Amino acid sequence: MIDEKYQELLPLLSEGSIVIDGGNSDYRFSVKRAATAKEHGVHFIDVGTSGGILGRQAGYSMMVGGDKTAVELIRPVLDALSVPGGWQHFPESGSGHYVKMVHNAIEYGMMESYAEGYRMLKEGPFREIDLAAAAGVWQHGSIIESKLNELSRQALIENPGLDGIDGIVAESGEARWTLETAKELGIAMPAVQAAFDVRLASQSGDISFATKLLAAMRNKFGGHQINPTKQP
Repeated sequence: MIDEKYQELLPLLSEGSIVIDGGNSDYRFSVKRAATAKEHGVHFIDVGTSGGILGRQAGYSMMVGGDKTAVELIRPVLDALSVPGGWQHFPESGSGHYVKMVHNAIEYGMMESYAEGYRMLKEGPFREIDLAAAAGVWQHGSIIESKLNELSRQALIENPGLDGIDGIVAESGEARWTLETAKELGIAMPAVQAAFDVRLASQSGDISFATKLLAAMRNKFGGHQINPTKQP
């Protein structure tokens, strides 16, 4: 669908126009779209965007790939949408989406680590551990302090037992693309692979407190449906 609309759009644009893909597209398609744009005398800028629904208020983190001249023209837009210092230009077409793809693969691994840790607290030998309290103290000077941990804390305050959450976790594509590219490059990514496999397994019914927390985290930063299988 994207390529179909893209091919319809290009002939309508005047030479020197700029097309911005601000979604998190597969970088391999972005490379091809940039080449097609060049044939039409048009600039294609790929902008991988992080921040989710939280970015509406705080600003986004943006990874920008493409021609420097075109990027300089849209600099005011990038400055307006990002947090201070929150965007960076990477010169090659497709590299913005590539950097964002790797960002999301790292995110998969981090989320899985938090989810497994909180499951250990929940199901371990000490039954009176307040998970939100543990998250809270970790947010004050600990090495694992992070935005993801803060979102976990919020979810655990609101719903300590994660009641009503099925624990089925969707995968949005970026980790899959990263693993495909890593295989081509001969780069091992065991942590990302394991995190990805957990999400796939959850879709086949292998769920736990950890996958419930994964779903809750995704809802907190991205607005993703907590129970996607219940949607029409």
